[in-house]
Amino acid sequence: NATFLYNFPKSFLSVLFNMCVWLQCYKTHIHKNIRKKMNKKNHNRMLHFTSEFSRRRSDEEIEKNLYLNNVELETKIRWEKDIFSSLI
Repeated sequence: NATFLYNFPKSFLSVLFNMCVWLQCYKTHIHKNIRKKMNKKNHNRMLHFTSEFSRRRSDEEIEKNLYLNNVELETKIRWEKDIFSSLI
């Protein structure tokens, strides 16, 4: 009887621990499967979105660069005019 009482908590704790580990593994397994399914569903949509986004971004970049180039040119021209007018 005494040995049973002495061994009981350890065995109970080990069973509890094993159950927790098993549940954790099962949970991660389920989550992995769900994630796989979601990835399959969203993959095309994400591809479309990223391509759209990158295209839009590239357009914005081009516009920005053009604007910056124009501003640079205008300031150069203004400086040249100022220098020329100061020389005369």
